[in-house]
Amino acid sequence: MEKLCKNCKYYAKPDDEFQEERGRGLCFCDKFVYDEKDMYPLNDKLEYLDYEGYQASFYVGSNFGCIHFKRL
Repeated sequence: MEKLCKNCKYYAKPDDEFQEERGRGLCFCDKFVYDEKDMYPLNDKLEYLDYEGYQASFYVGSNFGCIHFKRL
């Protein structure tokens, strides 16, 4: 089994049909953090922000893979 998002426990298909048709899904890995305000060093994390104060979504392609892959 390849270490791809579609085979990872953190990956979920989106509720949005537009995103699903394009092979995109949501990553719920705890290494993707929303607006940490420099509370912790990022090291192996990805921080994502928005500019209106609402939580943003992080989409990945189903064939993307990363070092935080966990088998289903």
